Amino acid sequence: MPDRRVPYFGLSWSYDCGNLNKIPIESWPAFFYCLCFTVLVGQAMHAHFRADYQQFEQLIRYPMFCHGLGRLQKKPRAILSVPVEKGMVNQKEIEKILPDGMELFVKEVVDFFQQNMQNINLTDFFEKLIYVSDVQIPLLIAVINPEMKEGIVVKNVRSIARCCKQENKEVGLTMGLKRFL
Repeated sequence: MPDRRVPYFGLSWSYDCGNLNKIPIESWPAFFYCLCFTVLVGQAMHAHFRADYQQFEQLIRYPMFCHGLGRLQKKPRAILSVPVEKGMVNQKEIEKILPDGMELFVKEVVDFFQQNMQNINLTDFFEKLIYVSDVQIPLLIAVINPEMKEGIVVKNVRSIARCCKQENKEVGLTMGLKRFL
């Protein structure tokens, strides 16, 4: 959350999270985790599938926490790190859901594209997902500052990278996808 003493012109965590009270507090770790992935998929589409992005954007209408004058959306790494840093959720609670959350993420992405955008090659999508800046930047920072390896953002992006890199030679898809196709 931004420091309240710093001049800020736009929405912030303290203003645009008002609807969190509609979500039971015990569900916040799962909510932030899922929201992180929804924004990450949008970033991958915008960065690597620009020709299909307008159709994607019209289909999804994801909730987004915005900030700044241009109402820029929060980055996936902020969606996970800020609630932990501000004590809104406990990092251990998010870590517990990483394995099941990754399975859900893969299943939802596969289902979405198979039902709505069959022209997107799933192997191609998952291969390009690991090159989204919100996956790459935390990995680079962890190389420079090894203490960051224990943070929720790095743990999350490592699980994404593992999922996306484990190719299933038999069907040519990521290992995580095999059970959902």
